[in-house]
Amino acid sequence: MVHEEHEARMSKVSRYYELRLYRMLPTRMPDFHDLLGVQVPPIFAKCGVSRPLGFWESYAGPHAPLFGYILPWESLDARMQAWTRFYADPVWQEKLAANYAGAQRVDQPSVLVLRPSPQWSRFHGAEPVRKVGGVHEMRFYDVDAGGNDEALGERMAFAQECGATILGLFDAWIGLPLNRRVAFLAWPDEAGRHATRMAEREAFPNDTPETQVMRPLDYGVPSSDLSPTASRRKV
Repeated sequence: MVHEEHEARMSKVSRYYELRLYRMLPTRMPDFHDLLGVQVPPIFAKCGVSRPLGFWESYAGPHAPLFGYILPWESLDARMQAWTRFYADPVWQEKLAANYAGAQRVDQPSVLVLRPSPQWSRFHGAEPVRKVGGVHEMRFYDVDAGGNDEALGERMAFAQECGATILGLFDAWIGLPLNRRVAFLAWPDEAGRHATRMAEREAFPNDTPETQVMRPLDYGVPSSDLSPTASRRKV
């Protein structure tokens, strides 16, 4: 019941997003897929943790191998209450202990709280939503300290013209400097991604975002619009 009520509220509002990133020890990645893809979702539902909007494994970039997923929240209070229930859940505690199996699994975890960027409205809502496979990128942009992110919108528009799908644009809130933005992009294949990056480097020679190249995971392929209401417009 907690999960159903939360989903109903999330269909109307999306104020915060939580990006959870885990730099993994390579030999433990398969265990993590089983934990997050199979064992954890029922516990999330029971405890009222938002249904993740996407799961990825990053295979290239400064923090690879990296596992990541993103969740929506209606408020920071709702987030805190849900995670408190989750971490206190005896089933989760049992599965966590079994999954560690006496060995380290994560090299470095990061939890980031984001807000939807005003620029995002330029790229979502007009077309039917679909699941997007292929090759994805997670980019971290440094923006003017004053919060002006017009340049980010220009870069995303250029990437879209080159064939990219803009999955989501976010402003840092907790866990990153406040003048950073996070962008998620997708292409059908590596050739499309490479061609876009070459065109961007020519058009924006000083644009060097920190980039993780990722593949969406079968149990959590994200939609072309990462907003929680996207599932209501899916084709």
